[in-house]
Amino acid sequence: MSKYAPALFIWLLTPSLVAGVTTNFEDIPEATPASREIPPSFRSATLGSSTHLASGIKHGVGQFSEWAYNAGFSLFAANANNLFYGSLGYERRDYYFHDTPAWFDDCQRTSASLYYERVINSDWTFLALAGGALSAEEDARWKDAATGHIGLGAKYKLSKDVSISGGFMVASKLSDGPRWLPYATLNWQITPHWSLRTSAGATLSYDVFADKMLCVELTGAWHGANFRLRNATNETGSRKRALEGREGVFSLSVTKEFFKRFAYVRASVGGSFFTKYKIRSYGANIAEFETDPTLVLGIESGIRF
Repeated sequence: MSKYAPALFIWLLTPSLVAGVTTNFEDIPEATPASREIPPSFRSATLGSSTHLASGIKHGVGQFSEWAYNAGFSLFAANANNLFYGSLGYERRDYYFHDTPAWFDDCQRTSASLYYERVINSDWTFLALAGGALSAEEDARWKDAATGHIGLGAKYKLSKDVSISGGFMVASKLSDGPRWLPYATLNWQITPHWSLRTSAGATLSYDVFADKMLCVELTGAWHGANFRLRNATNETGSRKRALEGREGVFSLSVTKEFFKRFAYVRASVGGSFFTKYKIRSYGANIAEFETDPTLVLGIESGIRF
């Protein structure tokens, strides 16, 4: 176990490093074609929805709840030495404030990401990633709603069952300038049934029949949100504002594959144990609030072709 200590240390750091970046490493299959049950090249389309049940606003009055809807399309292609993954996504978040004035309205987000791997030798792989998004409250100015990131890194195989990835990226936020961020991931096939992977958190997966057709997963993750809000106008003029959200979630999900992994359905139940929203302008906090823990329910389906 001691030989895996560096990878586990990286896992502990990861949630605070990559939350909110548009590339989702957990969606990218492993690079070696022989290790995959899916074809070396495929496309996929997904639809999903989740809800946060109403929870109290800490140190305030009223309650807060959320419905989220998402759709995505991705392309994956790989051979013995190269891997390419690209995705397009759309997300809508409907926010509800109960018995208290609304701090902000519903938000939408469109995103795109690219990921590339090139095998250097049996142990090392070069990787590059980039992505961007337009994220804004309804009626906000979309031309001020762009964020993006670009990064380089490497993957190292500790053994045939364990690999770690790490590198640096430059990422932008709507209320601050670009910043450098380290990132790291871990993929560990513990047994034919059990595996562990990390990105903006960690997922422990149990493959019931060791054939990828029915999986149960326990996940702890940080989720981020960053949306351009409508400008605030007062006697001093117009002021740009942005919404930043941070959330810690634990969930249990079940994924069932159908028709030789042509389609899947995933259902999840969990809890949001830490949620904070900040309204920021020109790098400074204007207002913020936190909510009490609440139940989170989700459903997702997709096809590969």
